Amino acid sequence: MDEKKLDKHLNDFRLFLLEKTNIEKRLFNYYTFWVKEYLKEELRNKKRISLTQFGTNLEKNGRYEPWQIIQAKTAVSLYQKFKSSPAIESSCSKNNLTDYKSC
Repeated sequence: MDEKKLDKHLNDFRLFLLEKTNIEKRLFNYYTFWVKEYLKEELRNKKRISLTQFGTNLEKNGRYEPWQIIQAKTAVSLYQKFKSSPAIESSCSKNNLTDYKSC
């Protein structure tokens, strides 16, 4: 995935967090961290993974506290809402995993 496109995409996600949620700005970097982890895991698996599976994988990892897993799942849930917003949907192909992630 092109790093420049990913950075722009995550900046758009941060703007979504600012405008459409009550998430504190100081948490935005954590939320984008979790979204990056989620996207990396999808790339490793070469398929989409569910929010439940992502949380389970974090638990199995053993490196994260329960509150971090909750935060991660919240971040990914918000990311999924961001991705399904009409403006994003029209500019991304959801049929192709690579295109979907690089838009």
